[in-house]
Amino acid sequence: MCSSDLFVEKMGPHSADKKKVVSARVSGAVVEALSDAENDVKALGYKFSISNIIDKALNDTLEELKEITGIDYYKFITWTNHMKATESLHSSTQYNFDQENEIFKDLVIATNGLDGQSDFDIKLKEYQDDIVLYWNNDLKKHGSNTVVNKDSLKVEYQPNPYTSTGYTVKTLSILLKKTPDEVVNILNNAGVTGKDADSHISTDDRQKLMSSLSGNFSDDINIKLK
Repeated sequence: MCSSDLFVEKMGPHSADKKKVVSARVSGAVVEALSDAENDVKALGYKFSISNIIDKALNDTLEELKEITGIDYYKFITWTNHMKATESLHSSTQYNFDQENEIFKDLVIATNGLDGQSDFDIKLKEYQDDIVLYWNNDLKKHGSNTVVNKDSLKVEYQPNPYTSTGYTVKTLSILLKKTPDEVVNILNNAGVTGKDADSHISTDDRQKLMSSLSGNFSDDINIKLK
């Protein structure tokens, strides 16, 4: 069965994209020839449109450019737009995509075809991870309790362990410069049992812990839980 016999036409890779009107100067004779042929091929059970011809030509050109440069320009543009949209949800500091994207593209082009080089998708993911790290450092610097997931790019809440909700054994062990197991043992000796590394430490637990420590040591540590 040839393509003209199919009832369902297969959608192209970019069929769902928002369309943009493009003005271009082409040979008048070519356009006239295509218009003349359109009616003739309909009688033979075929069809075509100039817009589909242009769309296919543009896609084929993008594939050729990918071979030449190593850059999937279509994927790169859609990725950049998505990254900018993600940034607008969480950050007051704007990443310089225009400048950094040019540096990234120069690197891909310069290394295209060299032995041992990873493909474009891997390089783009590494670039994305660097940007997410930049975002998260910026969020941390401004005291935010959110982080950007480097894989999903979703903004996630990350509670600060040193807030009014109190401490866990693990966070308290960092302040005391002890292992979580050592803190659990100290708590057990102080009558606070059933704790593990992730257990919450209440104000009462903390007071019992401080009371069980030596006087000099407890004087050096002043942990206030609101």
